[in-house]
Amino acid sequence: MAFEGNLKAFGAAEVIQFVALNQSTGVLTFYSKGDTISLSFEEGRITAAVAGKGGVELPLEEYLVKSGKITKEKFNEIKKKAEETKIPIDEILLREGILTHQELEEVIYFKIQEIVDEVLLWKEGKYRFEPGKALYVKSRFKVSVDPNALLLEGMRRIDEWPRIQATLNDPKEVFEKTEKPAVSVEMGPEEEKILSMIDGEKSLEELVETSGLGKFRTYQAIYNLLEMGAVRKKGKKKKEEKKKEKKRKKIRIPVEVIMNILAGIIFAASLFLRFQTFEIKTPEVPRSRVHQELERIENMLGQ
Repeated sequence: MAFEGNLKAFGAAEVIQFVALNQSTGVLTFYSKGDTISLSFEEGRITAAVAGKGGVELPLEEYLVKSGKITKEKFNEIKKKAEETKIPIDEILLREGILTHQELEEVIYFKIQEIVDEVLLWKEGKYRFEPGKALYVKSRFKVSVDPNALLLEGMRRIDEWPRIQATLNDPKEVFEKTEKPAVSVEMGPEEEKILSMIDGEKSLEELVETSGLGKFRTYQAIYNLLEMGAVRKKGKKKKEEKKKEKKRKKIRIPVEVIMNILAGIIFAASLFLRFQTFEIKTPEVPRSRVHQELERIENMLGQ
């Protein structure tokens, strides 16, 4: 049965639960401020998810790095190879043994998790369920996720999200470890992982990109560490010093060019002096002296 509605009447979590409880098969799409999120269901379980920003679909590749499966450098290398060979990125990952089939399915699970967390934050918008439809019908990867498990954890995090967002409101913020936590609380695995990554250099957005936990879990872990007193804010990450380096760099001119310029100056000066009034007589600069002067300057430049 197809249905649609407004998120102000029923929140995203309630709509997802409704589809899950009815064990429906189809695609549930949410629309808000030009963005879209679609969840593919098979008998009430989520099998795929896709997010679009401003009408542009965010590809699976974006989640490869965020999931921590591969580095950004490795991803760029694979992407270049895919563009040159016209072979899909997932195919290259499998062929070259960079990731296994199971690891790629874990990336898809991670993607679904991130997208569900995102849609739970939407307070305004519309939704529509289209029965019988499916996303990525030809995909070789099969994932089946229990929506209730995602919602249970996601809703807990969403309840805390206003406080988290108020505390962590700048993606350029850098954190550093304290001597010891102010509160003696046993850390979870996510807090331990983030704590091991905090070095006083990485910004909040860099921790999100490299933690493999995704945006919401990384924010949650850092917020918890701040509450424990295990870390503190250090300040904003400074911009790359590229511009300053460019200003500091001295312009290097080849020695040959300098020598030619100097020779031209000396020669011009010699001509100028020779064509002065007859009352002013300046002896011509001997050629040997010019060479001696050039040699002296060249030796100085070579030191």
